[in-house]
Amino acid sequence: LLFPGSGQESPAAVFSFDLFPLGAPNLEYGIIAVAFFAGILNMSNTIASVQAAADLYGETAKPGQFRNSFFFTGLFSVFASLFGLVPYTPFTSTIGFLQSTR
Repeated sequence: LLFPGSGQESPAAVFSFDLFPLGAPNLEYGIIAVAFFAGILNMSNTIASVQAAADLYGETAKPGQFRNSFFFTGLFSVFASLFGLVPYTPFTSTIGFLQSTR
């Protein structure tokens, strides 16, 4: 209906699994700079999220909570990069949702 006259059917898609679907890893200055600033941004979001959640629940954030959050965020980021996905990052904007829903 959208493209009259083409008449050709495409073959069925075959599921394939590839590591690094966006290309082989390589190091360039731009990649290193963006990764550095993204890491700093991710760390600051983690600190703000853990601290805000602790304040919301009337607790004090312990160093172990920050360490665990950094570990799991870093682990998910490594796995996401292998599969070409956007990594997980804590968002402090969800604290407003937690405050409103308790």
